[in-house]
Amino acid sequence: MRAQDYKATKDFTSALKFLDPINILDRAQVHYARAMARHRRKKLPGASEDLSKAVEMLQAQIMTANDDTREQLHEMQAGWLTMHGLVVADSGDHGKAVELHTKAIGIDASVPSAWMNRASAHEGQDRWQEAIA
Repeated sequence: MRAQDYKATKDFTSALKFLDPINILDRAQVHYARAMARHRRKKLPGASEDLSKAVEMLQAQIMTANDDTREQLHEMQAGWLTMHGLVVADSGDHGKAVELHTKAIGIDASVPSAWMNRASAHEGQDRWQEAIA
């Protein structure tokens, strides 16, 4: 899998060079996909950087979206923030992970993984009562 993820990372990097800068949503999705490949390869700083960019670009897209699209993008944003929380938790920064999962919950509280992963991040800090809550 690592060889495939290495190639995918290179392909996503190339795609970013050729994508129209105005097409923010496509660029955000490529950053997210590259982050996933980097995460599987344990390239956590690069994965975190890509996820930050992806979420930032998605936020820009949300600002100009109509109501129906905005709802879908918020759901996507919550999922991406949760994934970013997992990446930073894998890096050992459980405090930042809690922050990201909490932000995801604030955007879309119906995403169960945000709740579960925030509990795990609290657990990583030995904050058992917060994890249980």
